[in-house]
Amino acid sequence: ENTREITNQYIKCLAGDDRGAIWLGTDHGGLIRYCGNKFELFSVDTGLVDNGIRSIVCSKQGMVWIGTRKGLNLFYEETGKIITIPFPESVVKRYVRQIYEDRNGNIWVGTTGGDLVRIFREGKEFKSELFRSFPSSVETILLSRNGTLWIGTRENGLIGIQGTTEKQWDQSFHFFALQTIPA
Repeated sequence: ENTREITNQYIKCLAGDDRGAIWLGTDHGGLIRYCGNKFELFSVDTGLVDNGIRSIVCSKQGMVWIGTRKGLNLFYEETGKIITIPFPESVVKRYVRQIYEDRNGNIWVGTTGGDLVRIFREGKEFKSELFRSFPSSVETILLSRNGTLWIGTRENGLIGIQGTTEKQWDQSFHFFALQTIPA
């Protein structure tokens, strides 16, 4: 029994991978992988950029994307290696609020500074680009079937981007009251 790792931890986010592991992001205690009744702790001592985990995505390629208060990490499950994915220099506030993987394998990262960063693969390397900046924190991200990229912000409501068209609704817009989204 090695449950000490999760005692008195504030769990901020959860994700499950294809191997059956559950990943727990803690407020200040790092990242915990629970698999086969075993807990494994990852922290700044093992390569994370920060112990404050805010978002986790288990990708279709068997990688785990980890958003922290100080940037973005990538964990390769095959090798156990953790790397830091650098953001463009124009992204000053690197506190990650949300990570989203689209159907093309692009990783979208929203920050508290209002930046939306796209991570994409170029050969064997990952590159990042600042896609858009908003006046407030990017809280959630979704790519719909019709190709609209939806961004939920803290103070600027809902923003939908499709190609070069951008629509914005203020906080009085009640998206879920209009229709039920099919599962």
